[in-house]
Amino acid sequence: MGVDAKEDERAVAAKEDPGEGALGRRMVLGVAVAATQKRNCLRYASVLRRDPALVLLLGAIWGVSFMFISMGLRHATPLWLAALRFYLAGALSILIALAWKGRGAFPRTGRDWGSVLAAGILFIAGYHGLLFWGQARTTAPISSVIVALNPILTLILSTVLLQHERLPRQGVAGLVLGFVGVALLAALRGGDPLDARGIGELVILLAVLCWSLSSILTKRIGATVHPLALSGWQMLIGAVVLHIAAWPLEAGGHVDWNAESVVALLYISLGASLGGFFLYYALLPRLGPIRINLVSYIVPAFATLASWLALGAPLEWRAIFAYALVAVGFALVARSAPIKAAPPVPPE
Repeated sequence: MGVDAKEDERAVAAKEDPGEGALGRRMVLGVAVAATQKRNCLRYASVLRRDPALVLLLGAIWGVSFMFISMGLRHATPLWLAALRFYLAGALSILIALAWKGRGAFPRTGRDWGSVLAAGILFIAGYHGLLFWGQARTTAPISSVIVALNPILTLILSTVLLQHERLPRQGVAGLVLGFVGVALLAALRGGDPLDARGIGELVILLAVLCWSLSSILTKRIGATVHPLALSGWQMLIGAVVLHIAAWPLEAGGHVDWNAESVVALLYISLGASLGGFFLYYALLPRLGPIRINLVSYIVPAFATLASWLALGAPLEWRAIFAYALVAVGFALVARSAPIKAAPPVPPE
């Protein structure tokens, strides 16, 4: 029997039993989908393995920024310095995003604009405006210690606002252990750095609450715009809010331009904002607000290290022990799986 005759027989059989042909097509489609899912899962797993290193890098970038913020506050009013920081970083972020993504750099959906407004007002203007104002009335190491309360506040708020953001006991133990290490760092500095009567410390605590709420709302709202463009629009909106607030509160604000103020502004704009926020918003959808805000535990270590290297501040063996507690706490939470977590979406 020839080849053509066999093909005719198969065609007749398919007409007589159309289910057989449909079943074959479904099997082929199922194999293709399974292969695609496997490739996406392998790619997503490789990305997740890099996340702890990226969080560590983010902690270093933001930790060093506390020293540069203190440098800048010697020559500028707090709100105006924060506004200049985000005007510069926001404009550069959007220009890069436009060159890279074109029209994709613009928020398009209601969720995009909701995320931009929430983070622009709460995180950029609220957190940084209050942080700069409070740090002008205290020290950089103390500020970094208070900021390290962020994961605790985020965990508490997440249990109320996010259904899928929970940590098992191992993760909670890691949060508590990290907080103990941060508290020990504060105790080693002498005096009473976390005195609740200090207006600067209270304002920084309020700033941390704004950050925690912003990360949760950003996660809950969701956004489709690229992380670089997302952070750029948020920074510009926050800069406008800070600029408006500087007029009545700081008589318009001022900056004494010199080498130190220029270096400080460049680092907090390009390093801490342009680079740091891109990392933060790229990691937030994968890690969630609880894990990404663990960067607050890493910040005090790098803030202290920067002061030691640049200013010659001494390091005690007890401080090294405190850093070890922070590192162990970070590892416990990073390795723990969320309870009833929503399945991750592989990156496009």
